[in-house]
Amino acid sequence: MLTYIKVRLKPHWGFMLNMFTFTKSRPSLRIIPPTTLIGALAYPLNLNDSEMIENFSSAEKIRDMFVSVNQALSLPLTEHNDLSRIVWYREREKTLKTDAVAIGKLYSACGFLTNIFIVDNFRAEKILGKDWLKDLVSSAWSITRVGSKESIVSVEDVEYGPTSEIDSQNRVVTTRFYFPIDAVESDSITGNYITATVVDWRCTKIGDYKLGKRVPIIVPYDWIGKKETKVQVKVKEGYKVFNIRGDIIVSWK
Repeated sequence: MLTYIKVRLKPHWGFMLNMFTFTKSRPSLRIIPPTTLIGALAYPLNLNDSEMIENFSSAEKIRDMFVSVNQALSLPLTEHNDLSRIVWYREREKTLKTDAVAIGKLYSACGFLTNIFIVDNFRAEKILGKDWLKDLVSSAWSITRVGSKESIVSVEDVEYGPTSEIDSQNRVVTTRFYFPIDAVESDSITGNYITATVVDWRCTKIGDYKLGKRVPIIVPYDWIGKKETKVQVKVKEGYKVFNIRGDIIVSWK
């Protein structure tokens, strides 16, 4: 049995989620990866469980309980690079060094992020115990940031309930939530969207990204018009499609 948890978040100013490249500059990610969303949901659990803090990341602990993690961007996003000073100490030379680097940020004056987590009930109970749903819903209401400590959000609404799987013969659906490109026929995608490459949370430990597998995703969003869109796709056999109270979700598994 599967359960969904739907969380609507309102950003206070925007997000600082950066790519760490071989240069000193840190360009901004244009979307919020599933690993970051799992971390946001897990963070309140981390605050209440000393065993998690001492032994492992709470985000990694709960990663395997998810069947899918999807997001819709219902807000205008503007990318901007701020020039910031960094200071570091060279121990061998016993000197302080400074430099200026460009730090990317995503600004948003209004709107919402809608996140849907689809949970495997059996795995969740095995990992968190019999009160797993109560704990996850409480954690959803307790989300304070998405990614960095500067990326502050307010929780506007949390919904949860049993999922409803779509059994469509032709498997052509329309969705506003992002999904992995390997879940659909690539030549079937119609509509306005952007693409991004993210860590594949299905097979990569959260926090261990150096050699982690990457996967391209389709994000229904009009970057020029700064607004949410919908795309139509044909889902491959082997991937589930869910109807979450009118929201269509192309599953990661």
